[in-house]
Amino acid sequence: MADKYHGKNASLYGWNGNSSVMTAEPCTIQDPWAQITDSAKRIIDPNESIVFTDTGGKNVIEINYIEGKAKFDGTPTSVTATGNYVPAANITEVGNAYQWTVETEVNFIEATVFGSTSKVWEVDMAGWNGSAERYFLNSYWKDAFDAYGKWLVRFRVTSTIYFTGWCHITGISWPAVYNEIVKETVNFQGWNKIVCTVP
Repeated sequence: MADKYHGKNASLYGWNGNSSVMTAEPCTIQDPWAQITDSAKRIIDPNESIVFTDTGGKNVIEINYIEGKAKFDGTPTSVTATGNYVPAANITEVGNAYQWTVETEVNFIEATVFGSTSKVWEVDMAGWNGSAERYFLNSYWKDAFDAYGKWLVRFRVTSTIYFTGWCHITGISWPAVYNEIVKETVNFQGWNKIVCTVP
């Protein structure tokens, strides 16, 4: 069963769509991973190409776009990253959500051997999705939806606890009832990992 995390009256943060270039940015080895050393440059813009280069010739097999790190097919020697990152100043509050939900899930595939007396399952892919509800304030999410591409969203629980992830905005609804405040519901389909930051 998927794990669910709920937050009400939480701040909802969004990305302004801009990123900055980094060239041959040094990385710290965390075998078999290498993470961008400068924590201010770890959120990678997936709409632009990113290249992690190992002087020892190991190959990248996985990239974490929120924590700014790459997994290699062996122990890397010395790694640098070239691409675009999202500065913290480009992630700003876009309103308070009176309710939001983030749901993570892991898919399993059956790998039972013929003749076995019990089923065997292996982990396939992990993912996440979410939604946020707020009172309609502006066209921010509609503009983000129209921009297509991958979008960055942050769900903040407290000033130090929050979820950050890249996603596709899959839909927006504006239910309007006579003599009531117009509400806005935004649905997200996660792309890559969502990261929970807890001090």
